[in-house]
Amino acid sequence: MKQTGKLLAMFLLLVTSFTGAHAQAVGTFFELSESGPYKVVYRIINNDLTPGHVDNKVEVYNITGSGSVIVPSTVQHPASKETYKVTQVAAWTSCSDEITSLTFSENLETIGNGCYRGLKKLEKVTFPKSLKLIGHNCFNGCDVLKSFYVMPGNPNYSSTAHGTSNWLFSRDGKTLVKFPTGISGDVQIPQGITTLAPTAFFSAREVNKISLPASLKIIDKSENASFAGVATEFAVDASNQSYTAVNGVLCSKNKDTLVCFPSKYPNEKLEGGNKYTVPAEVKVIGGTAFYQRSEE
Repeated sequence: MKQTGKLLAMFLLLVTSFTGAHAQAVGTFFELSESGPYKVVYRIINNDLTPGHVDNKVEVYNITGSGSVIVPSTVQHPASKETYKVTQVAAWTSCSDEITSLTFSENLETIGNGCYRGLKKLEKVTFPKSLKLIGHNCFNGCDVLKSFYVMPGNPNYSSTAHGTSNWLFSRDGKTLVKFPTGISGDVQIPQGITTLAPTAFFSAREVNKISLPASLKIIDKSENASFAGVATEFAVDASNQSYTAVNGVLCSKNKDTLVCFPSKYPNEKLEGGNKYTVPAEVKVIGGTAFYQRSEE
């Protein structure tokens, strides 16, 4: 009986120690006030049960406040005092419209689909070399966002390919992942780009004429299309084997697919100033080809 009592006491001690360290379950939230005038809400996504708890992980769930935000590499839970790595941003999350820049630190690996859309004052986003994946529909329609910066040494992304210093590319420079939607005026997509990622130019409302190079082969035409709610007109290099422009409208080379109708298409080019007739040879219309047609 005494031995049984001792074993029970040891078990209870271990349980008490464990629950004290991991009182907060996976899926629970906590908020921290960082060094600036903002707060970050985190959600626990992993509690490491091995000695040292070195693989505790959280995701960024929301950011409130204003100014320039730095999301740290690690955070400490205010109740358990456990340290957690900040490894991802929750899908479809956002932040305050008063945030002007976002800097993500080492340990961040994933930014989920649909993050940080339509922010009114966001100007710059900095990504760490640890970043592995950015989902589609991120940073759409941020009308003053003019710069992405990727820390040197990232094996997956670059912001300096093709002589630019603020667009987001794949590391090999062949895929344009995201165009900063606050850049205005005419845009020439660099020669050497072969692929436009889903939502690469989604709601880049400040852009006018977009010129496509001969090298471009793949444009997403799904509901997460590369082009949507963008441009006054398209132009395509005559030697491009995949696409062409018909009166400023982007089509496949054989003209049987209408890829994107410019959202700011000039009224003077429309029939009677308000009507566009789809050409007879068109058999397929892209999923967001007529997205957000401007009436201005």
